[in-house]
Amino acid sequence: MEGSPVGIPWGMRVRWSQLTGKEIIDVDEALRLGRLEQADFLIGPDGTIEALLVFPAGRWRSPVKTIPWQAIAKIGPELLLIRGISP
Repeated sequence: MEGSPVGIPWGMRVRWSQLTGKEIIDVDEALRLGRLEQADFLIGPDGTIEALLVFPAGRWRSPVKTIPWQAIAKIGPELLLIRGISP
């Protein structure tokens, strides 16, 4: 089975436990967006993950950051690297 850009084979299920606790890094902007405990999945009508919703820690008035699933460049043991979400 051919692998996806995020290092998970296409069609393989991703568990929240595989992602939780990872630091989210925007590679293009060189920014830490927080840990994935402060996020949620946006699930499409067909049951696939469409995006991650990242809630800024300690910032009551900061907007929720939506990260399209296709923007995830790599999922490592400690980091989740994203690209292409900059305005």
